[in-house]
Amino acid sequence: MAPTSPAQPTSRVLVPRLALLGLLVIGAAACSSGPDPLEADPVATSSVDVDDNVFEPIAVEVAPGTEVTWTWVGSNDHNVVGDGFESELVTEGTFSHTFEDAGTVEYRCTIHPAMRGVVRVEG
Repeated sequence: MAPTSPAQPTSRVLVPRLALLGLLVIGAAACSSGPDPLEADPVATSSVDVDDNVFEPIAVEVAPGTEVTWTWVGSNDHNVVGDGFESELVTEGTFSHTFEDAGTVEYRCTIHPAMRGVVRVEG
């Protein structure tokens, strides 16, 4: 019996694999992008909803010394992480942080890169 060589990919196998790779690349790009909170018009509020894969509103404006509260309203696990503060990874409840100094503070959910927000502290 003659030795056999390993099967070579045919176009029937290669084309679906390339299509799948393309979908994965597009999906990864969609997960890592989203609205830019630095370009959003801020809302004068100290309450932010943590919904399924979005902070609402994504930009808030508060005075120095204001406590901002994030409230989980969706069903997915999220956290709130910024410079000097970090919540637990949870699906319900609230998390609060007081912003003392004027400036712009970005925050995010560490497991959903497109989930970003900003607190603008205006003195």
